[in-house]
This record gives sequence, C-alpha cells and structure tokens, in this order.
Amino acid sequence: MTINMKKNFFEPGDESLLPAGFQSLESFIEKWGELYTADARYIMRQSSTMEELQLFYTAATPLLEQAFEHLDTFEFVENELPLAQARLLRLMYSLAEVSQAIEIFGQPTVPHTPFPHKAPAMEIF
Repeated sequence: MTINMKKNFFEPGDESLLPAGFQSLESFIEKWGELYTADARYIMRQSSTMEELQLFYTAATPLLEQAFEHLDTFEFVENELPLAQARLLRLMYSLAEVSQAIEIFGQPTVPHTPFPHKAPAMEIF
C-alpha cells in the first residue's frame, strides 16, 4: 500500500505504523508524523513546549542516519511511499524543524519575532 504524502489516509488493520527498527518513535506519530506541510511543522514547533521538543529530539536524533539509509532504499515517485515509510519521512521532516529550537534558538519560537507568524513566501526568479 502507498500513501500520497499530501493526504492523510489510513487503512483499517494497518499495523505497521513505522518500519521495523523505528517503533520507539510511534508515540510521536500523532503530533509530529501527520504534519504534511512545512507550515504545519513550523506552527507545531512554535506551539510546543521546550520539554515536548526536547523529548522528540532526544528520541529521534539517534535514528536520523538509520532513517535516511532506510528511506534511500525507496524510489520517490510523485511523493508516494508505503504508509510506514511516509510516516517516518514526515517524522524526520519534523525533526529538522524541532532541531532549530533545540540547537539554535533555545526556544520554540524564533527570537525577537512575534508569535504566531508565518514566514513570507519568497519568489525565485
């Protein structure tokens, strides 16, 4: 079974929430694994506490390289991956967002910036 990365789709009876070796991240799926856009991850980071961010960061960071190695074995065709791998990919996207708060800002929001806010879209010529 595959999932379109832009839609939330679950099949009844799907027991493989994440690929083998990543079960320790299952408790983070509801909050971090079902965010389908960068904006959604950005707002979730800003809306979270540092304790929540640190908990996810601590659990996910040691699995980052393993996740990339696993995901590299799949061909990305029109944003489609098997459901468990799609969840894992979204968790790693969320980790990239969360790591900014932990490693750079020291807080969930961007320093000296009102919350909530949305980063302006940039035009590329």
